[in-house]
Amino acid sequence: METENTTRPKGMPLNPDYVIFYSPGKVGSSSVMHTLGTVGVPCHRCGDYNIHQYHKKDWPTITGVREPIDWAFSSIFEKLLHDDQLPLTPDDAPRIVEHIVRSTEHGLVKDYCEWWENEYRQTTGINIYGTRWLKKVPWKIYSLRALVVRTDKFDEVMEEALNEFLPQYYPEIDMSTLEVQHRAKGTDRFEGYDEFMDAVQFDPHWLAKFYDKNKMSNNFFFREELRKMVMKWAKAR
Repeated sequence: METENTTRPKGMPLNPDYVIFYSPGKVGSSSVMHTLGTVGVPCHRCGDYNIHQYHKKDWPTITGVREPIDWAFSSIFEKLLHDDQLPLTPDDAPRIVEHIVRSTEHGLVKDYCEWWENEYRQTTGINIYGTRWLKKVPWKIYSLRALVVRTDKFDEVMEEALNEFLPQYYPEIDMSTLEVQHRAKGTDRFEGYDEFMDAVQFDPHWLAKFYDKNKMSNNFFFREELRKMVMKWAKAR
């Protein structure tokens, strides 16, 4: 049964064995796990492949949100690295851009954008779209048990978000020792990365249509930010 966003879960556990970082990957799990470690809170990194092994009713979960196209590049780079197909050159940019565009209809990006309803909601019972985010606040706590935060704002807001989220589960924790860690910066980079990204260019009309109709983007990002995303990806830099 779905839990309403305004309902306090019954039987919320105190001092659970761990916090769950639940995500489809490439959204800051290493940063969150190391940050929680600074206050002695263990964290399990979970995806759809193992979430049912660790997830328990009303246990705390944290999930990162990343802009879909930026997330797609990171995911593609990780797979190419695993397959020993890096580095890329500027000549590869049109091919990768076309792959991302196609995947918004069938595949990588479409699956990521729909993950919140197809996976997250089914597992946690939380309708992430039931309450829109407050303007200019890039994080939100749902049903007291689920923190969702934008990865591009980790350095700015993670301390504030965790100070509100963690004490309800760990009331005796010393939050003064919390240190925000950003361990994943630069891990997607490869030789020639800057030259490759400079050659990346999407059609501006396609971008405007994609962001306008994309439910995930419109929930987690604000109109002026979406306009900047169109400008960012529409022209070679």
